[in-house]
Amino acid sequence: MSKFFKIPSAEAADSTEFRELTQKAKESSKNWKSNVVGYFLSLFPIITWIRRYNLQWFIGDLIAGFTVGCLVLPQALGQAKIATLPPEYGLYTAFVGLFIYAFLATAKDLTIGPTAVLSLLTSQILASANKDASGKNIFAPTEFALTLAFVTGIYQLVIGIFRIGFLADLIPNSVISGFTSGAVITCIPSLLGLKGIDTNTQPVYFVVRDIAVNLPKTKVDAAIGLTAVVALYTLSFLKDRLGKRFPVFYWTGLARNGIIFVIYLVVSIIVATVAGNDSKGVPKVDYSLVGTLPVGLKPPTIPRLEAAVLDRVWIPAATAALISIVEHMGIVRSFGRKFGYANNIEPSQEIIAQGITNFLGSFFSAYPSTGSFSRSAVKAASGVRTPLAGLFTASIVIIALYGLTGVFYFIPNALLSAIIIASISDMVSRFDTFVHFWSVSLIDFVIFITSFAVTLFVNVEIGIYTGIIFSILVTVIQTASPGAKISLVEAKPTEFSEGASEEKNLVSASTSVIVVVRLTQSLIYGNARRTTTSIIEYFRENIQFEGKPRPASDRIWCDNAQEVAARQTHVSPVAHTIIFDFAAVTHFDSDGYDSVIEVRGDITKYIGRVPVFLFVGVHPEQKRLLKAILNTPFSEDVIAGIKGDYTFETHGTEEELFFDDLQSAIDKSKTIAIIHEPVSTKGGEDA
Repeated sequence: MSKFFKIPSAEAADSTEFRELTQKAKESSKNWKSNVVGYFLSLFPIITWIRRYNLQWFIGDLIAGFTVGCLVLPQALGQAKIATLPPEYGLYTAFVGLFIYAFLATAKDLTIGPTAVLSLLTSQILASANKDASGKNIFAPTEFALTLAFVTGIYQLVIGIFRIGFLADLIPNSVISGFTSGAVITCIPSLLGLKGIDTNTQPVYFVVRDIAVNLPKTKVDAAIGLTAVVALYTLSFLKDRLGKRFPVFYWTGLARNGIIFVIYLVVSIIVATVAGNDSKGVPKVDYSLVGTLPVGLKPPTIPRLEAAVLDRVWIPAATAALISIVEHMGIVRSFGRKFGYANNIEPSQEIIAQGITNFLGSFFSAYPSTGSFSRSAVKAASGVRTPLAGLFTASIVIIALYGLTGVFYFIPNALLSAIIIASISDMVSRFDTFVHFWSVSLIDFVIFITSFAVTLFVNVEIGIYTGIIFSILVTVIQTASPGAKISLVEAKPTEFSEGASEEKNLVSASTSVIVVVRLTQSLIYGNARRTTTSIIEYFRENIQFEGKPRPASDRIWCDNAQEVAARQTHVSPVAHTIIFDFAAVTHFDSDGYDSVIEVRGDITKYIGRVPVFLFVGVHPEQKRLLKAILNTPFSEDVIAGIKGDYTFETHGTEEELFFDDLQSAIDKSKTIAIIHEPVSTKGGEDA
């Protein structure tokens, strides 16, 4: 290098960084009041855009809000039944989610409320965590569900505030597919009017078996449910095929759930009126009805927080929190990409919004909720403009709770099951899903098949944990795998060090190569040793040994580089310079730091001189570490392997060490003159 300067040691660099962090902390402490106020205001994104609200936005939100309102009523009632809770709890949950999320949202299309996935999970938690040895409820299911929502909200708030939402990424999509498939199957008994089938505690294939055995017992419910499913799919089909040409098919398809709900409800009221009531005042109809619903919202209550309840809730609540985040963020990202506001989405804020919704919802009789794909899709298709549309939908729920509960008495249960099945059937894994995973990644396919099968044939919770364990194992294995790809570029030095001559046996440019080491992932404790080991092994197999010949007695016991070189039957190129491509290295911990020091020493012994290291794509915070590495003195063993006299020198300027692109580093390498000494491995066999 043409210039040298003293570079601070790693310890000095660390102390400098510490001083910078301390200074930032002092500055933040001076303005802590404004920082706290600013943080709390940031929790309400509505503040940033409500002043621009206008008539066009209002019209779009009004139409979308009322359209989704026609869908949320039957879905909320049906999803509460999946959760094995009274139907009105679905409406309570829908109202709380719609109302709170309007103020906290960073996505305009999302609708928070009860979903089939979380309802199914809630039912299975109630069936496992809230049962004693005899199978009886330990606590009232509604009370247990509210405590579940409370703890779920706490978990989500912690995850959102501390920005650890990546934990939800450990749950593969196959688990969600298993949930949805399970939710569809658990609706079938109600669709067919079959009673006494356990859809919560036994595996799904047992549910399928019981449905098949009890098919002869189907009632009028089957006719109601099956015809409703056919009608819903027909309207959906017409919307997809003819909606663009005939707007009437588009809008009827969009509002199909509300249309079918109203038609069947009116018919049910007429049939019940004609049939009359029995001595107990119950309509004499041959199908199952929703029955009496309480009027209005329930007064706020504090969830049960005794140790006996929390002891049974805190573990399943963690599962519910993660599943809720997975479902919610998947929908948010999907619609954000589709409508061009993906960059406006704040993942942590969305998770906090979920946490606040579930936490506060538990005081208003709401069980765990999350984003609904079907309602969000209808909301988006209806022309929603802002998150404020949720308030219009919430008003529909309030009107229903205070004015329509008497009418809801006559809703056929089979109709609710039909609406749920039609709403979520598109989310059930189809054959092309299996083909997709197979074609993309065999590992993903194995994870998908395993967690999907366990979810369907054992139960939801074990399916979740199976998926998480597999994902963690795969992540650990991938992280621990060597993260380096090495290639060779022909070097053509243009100048040579003073004193170079033929007697020095200067190797020709055609056999001198630049070694390009492209690191493919972060260099951390999990993969640092294996990555650097793979680099050294590559040198031994593909690069000529030029190290100082030393008898075995002068080397550490594990250094067999000379013996390996002596057995080589082919002539390898000699190393000119070494370029490390750090573009993919986002994290560089102490193990990575130590491993680079070690690989530098091993390469030095192998080529018999101090190697010229150049770096590409290095993040600014990593440059000080790499400069400290280059200026770390060698160990006595490494110095003993260097040919000629060795004097410790610091390395050059940043401009001489770090480059933005690989070609610039290669061009620089070709201007550096390297003298290669004659190679000899004599003495390598001495013991």
